[in-house]
Amino acid sequence: MEKKQLLTNKEIEKDIITALKNPHKESEESYKKGTIPAIIVAVFLFVLGFIYPEFLPWVAISVFLFVVVYTIFCYVRLGAKIKRVSIGNYEIKTEVVSHTYSESYVAKGAKYHSERINNYTLHFEDGKKWDVPKDNYLWSVERRMSDFAIYNSSHRGDEFIVVTKRETGDVVMAYNTEFFEYKN
Repeated sequence: MEKKQLLTNKEIEKDIITALKNPHKESEESYKKGTIPAIIVAVFLFVLGFIYPEFLPWVAISVFLFVVVYTIFCYVRLGAKIKRVSIGNYEIKTEVVSHTYSESYVAKGAKYHSERINNYTLHFEDGKKWDVPKDNYLWSVERRMSDFAIYNSSHRGDEFIVVTKRETGDVVMAYNTEFFEYKN
């Protein structure tokens, strides 16, 4: 049997920060719900520019400023979340996988651009679920794993070390006990 990777609070905090920086992609259902308002706003702005051409530069400037301000806001909020990461805000226990789930869809972009989105989720027997982030365990030399690698190596009945946020109960990270051993 292969030697297990030692897992401490320090590594868990690193993984939480990595997951905050590279979150799980939205589900197909959420993606479809979000595109409808975006299309409505784009059509509204196009019609407004067509009917009142003198407002077109103001509309373009307003949209540009909104995007810039929103991007800065998201960046600052992410930085604040990262600074607040502390193992004391999380609960660590073991859970058993009840089932796994994968979803794949194409997110359409510009005329010739589209992106294939693959989402992987682990469900645990206590009813909680973990939406697996794209890259995981980056601190580990032997056990760096993609979302697909975790999904592919996880099976019903596998025991995981699960890290949940105390205030919400949401699973933020999970580690297969076949590969990891937790030391506080």
